[in-house]
Amino acid sequence: MMKHSLYYFTGTGNSLSIAQKVAEKCTMNVTPISTLSDAEEIKGEVIGIVFPIYMYNAPRIVYRFLEKIVSCDYLFIVKTLGGRSGNTTEKVRSILNKREIVLSAGFSVRMPENYLVWNGAVAEEQQKLLFNDADKKVLEITGIVKHRSVHFDDENEFDSNPKKIFPFPIGYMPGWIIQSYCDLGFSMIPKLDKPFSVNDKCNNCGICRKICPVENITAADDKPVWHHHCEQCFACIQWCPQEAIEYGKKTVGKKRYHHPDITVKDMVASGAGRFSIK
Repeated sequence: MMKHSLYYFTGTGNSLSIAQKVAEKCTMNVTPISTLSDAEEIKGEVIGIVFPIYMYNAPRIVYRFLEKIVSCDYLFIVKTLGGRSGNTTEKVRSILNKREIVLSAGFSVRMPENYLVWNGAVAEEQQKLLFNDADKKVLEITGIVKHRSVHFDDENEFDSNPKKIFPFPIGYMPGWIIQSYCDLGFSMIPKLDKPFSVNDKCNNCGICRKICPVENITAADDKPVWHHHCEQCFACIQWCPQEAIEYGKKTVGKKRYHHPDITVKDMVASGAGRFSIK
């Protein structure tokens, strides 16, 4: 691996977009976490990690990735989020501390909220406003990283009204209770793919299988089948060109979302590394 490397995990392309912009300004090599082998060791002078927030946590694959890091002089994380990040920074720091690696900086970037089970895609005008703010945030991040400064965003500045994000009654609970609720749900994520199904619009294009970062989807009778080691990134449902995938009845009729500057080809390259699209 190169001495200055940026690793990312993405489901909708939000984190990939931010990773590309940070890497370009900081002259860093960009690598999708999902393409790394289980035995791979990560070393670097500067390492950045960009990932979305799921259930007040980093994705499970990101926590596993942290266990691969064996040495680093300056390590920073960038969280893309639509709501709150909970105590994710502390969880990341705890894993790294056990490996005697210091987390030097932590940033949060507000992006369009996209948990399709609760909310469909936000309006395009709102997306544009968020993207403009994100670009300004990237400039701040890259300035700090280039100087290798110690910096942690005040998470209160990135707090959002949980009543707008979480369904009743979760949004009315204190933060620590929401964190506990999310941690419980987070532990069940691998099997939370059971509600996925396809309708008659599925034409067996294979995008869902190619895009899955953990090889959780295969085909049977020309239809996708989920195998219960899911990351809940929702890449399969958000990127399905036919909108043929549903998550029970909770996604029916809801507008899908993926970052407008990221392509299916980009996402397949971010998958498990098994496929390519010309």
